[in-house]
This record gives sequence, structure tokens and C-alpha cells, in this order.
Amino acid sequence: MSLRVEGVVFDVGYTLIDETRRWREWAEWLAVEPEELWASMRSVIAEGVHHSEALKRLHPRFGLEKARADRERAGRRDEFLAVDIYPDASPCIARLKAAGLKTGAAGNMSADGERFLAGSGLELDMIASSQRWGVEKPDPMFFDRVIEAMGLPADQLVYVGDRLDNDVGPSAAAGMCAIYLRRALWAEVMSDRPEAASAYAVIDSLDELPAALPGFGRETGSSKEQ
Repeated sequence: MSLRVEGVVFDVGYTLIDETRRWREWAEWLAVEPEELWASMRSVIAEGVHHSEALKRLHPRFGLEKARADRERAGRRDEFLAVDIYPDASPCIARLKAAGLKTGAAGNMSADGERFLAGSGLELDMIASSQRWGVEKPDPMFFDRVIEAMGLPADQLVYVGDRLDNDVGPSAAAGMCAIYLRRALWAEVMSDRPEAASAYAVIDSLDELPAALPGFGRETGSSKEQ
């Protein structure tokens, strides 16, 4: 495979940011054990259902937006915190920037998540949320917006994510180089899905990303990692 990478775009949840604390807080808010929530999450992931369904199954009258508003009124806002940023995120992005690559982050998240990343200190040239764009992954239009926002051709862009359904499959279909970050809950449940075959490389941490990129730390044209 011969590519000239000029930009790398990251998914957010479980790629740049560990969402485990937030899910634990949701379990506490719903007065269930975290293990009950993890089991519900695994079920909906396996079924291909939106993850908010995991909360509804534990609390049938649950509504995400109302619950978020209730939590905010109670002083327990559902938000990212600096402690949630994976320790491998900043060094990885810094290495990419030092090599002259453009970097971005775009995920299914609120505009609040965008603002958090903008103030996080991560060296990102582009930050975008599904809420601001009005389109969510895996819709192909989301990846069209990623390409447009980065200002580079699709075949010069890498998209890195932990989900085969939302990240790897659709970014590869959009003509981007898809990198599968095999960590956390979605990867545990989904790793054997056929979309894995569309990943240019499979990594287990962002420390491995630079060397996995075409032409970065290895010869361009190397075979796909599995």
C-alpha cells in the first residue's frame, strides 16, 4: 500500500479520552452496580444498538438529555475532565506534529466536548463534534466533513478509532487510511468483526501509532498489520 500521509484525525471516546469514569458516574446516578452497566453495554454493542440504550435497559424511563439536565442541576455534570485524557494521547500527537503532520479530533460528542478538547493542551489543528456538524458516525457525510475540515485529500488522511463500526469501516470506505485502536469496551466486543479487514494497521495504544503510519518509521508499502 503506497500512501503519503499528511494528516491524522482521532476519534475521541476511548481513543483520546477514557470514558470509564463517566460510565461509572452514570451507574451511580442510576443506582446500579458498574458491573450491571458493563453487562448492558456489552449487550447493546454486540447488537449494534446505540450505547444510550444500555442506560435505558437499566432504567426504562431513562431519557439522556433530561438525565443530563437533572445531573447538571444536582452539580454532577456529565463532562470530560483532564484526568480522562489517556496518557499516550499527548506524546503521540506531539510526535505527529513534530513530523509536520496536521492533526485533528472528530467524534460523536457534544459541543461541550469540542470546547474541552480545545482547552486540553492537545496539539490539535481541527476539532469537531457531531452535535455542531449535525451528523453522526457512521454516516458517510460525517467523514466527508472530516476531509473538508482537514483540507486534505482523503488518501492523505488517517483516521484512528476504537470502533470497527463507527470508525474503521466508514473511514476506510471514505478513502482514508483507517487505523484500528484495539482497546476498551467496544474493541473487546467487536474485534472479530469483518470490518477489521479494512484497517491498514491494528494497534493497542497510541504509542504504536507513529510507527504504524505509512512512511513514518517504516518503509512505505509495508503490508497491512493484523
